[in-house]
Amino acid sequence: MAVKQLSILIDPQPQRLQELIGFLNLRRVDLHFVTMVKDPAYAVLRALVPDGDTVMRILQDAGYTAFLKDVLVIQTKVGFHSVENALRVLAEQDLMVEDFVLVNSNGAGSFLIARMQDVKAAQEALEGAGLKLLEGDALWQT
Repeated sequence: MAVKQLSILIDPQPQRLQELIGFLNLRRVDLHFVTMVKDPAYAVLRALVPDGDTVMRILQDAGYTAFLKDVLVIQTKVGFHSVENALRVLAEQDLMVEDFVLVNSNGAGSFLIARMQDVKAAQEALEGAGLKLLEGDALWQT
């Protein structure tokens, strides 16, 4: 049930971000739920990808530093009650969320994209608590 999240490290200059987006656009790379964080030393563009291995080859062949990580996409309801519930389930199993993004999408509804160290244990805990995890197909159709 894990989905692949792509992270691309880039120089934190405006033209570098524009170049990366242009590069991805020319190659018709399919990215979903894109976020970016920046500090003085670097920027990280993150996105969910349907075909992570292909995207990694494209990026690495062009000299970009990128990596893939499994993330869980937890279906939630709008508002923080269901987010709090998912985080409580993980905390009860001593599973720390490294970072998360809350998304409210017209197509896929509301969901939490969560990165954590032990994805398998988190998946088991969440499903054991009756929470629904979304798979890629549900996300790519939005």
